[in-house]
Amino acid sequence: MQSKPVCVLGAGLMGVGIATHFARYGHDIWLYDTDSSRIAEISAVASGILHELITAEQFAADEKEQVVSRLHGTTSLPEIA
Repeated sequence: MQSKPVCVLGAGLMGVGIATHFARYGHDIWLYDTDSSRIAEISAVASGILHELITAEQFAADEKEQVVSRLHGTTSLPEIA
């Protein structure tokens, strides 16, 4: 089964949390936000979320980089259209 790309509008903590959840299950994720500083922080926020899951033994540490690599950010709606 091939996964479909997912777009999350808003790259704050909640948006990145939702995106990280989908990325854990193999989806490529595009996060859109008007604030470029939030786009720049996507990997760090997602890494923090995954670190908490690893600490709680709910996620395998060796899958972390693969999940983070599925997250893409943009400030351009046409880019994700």
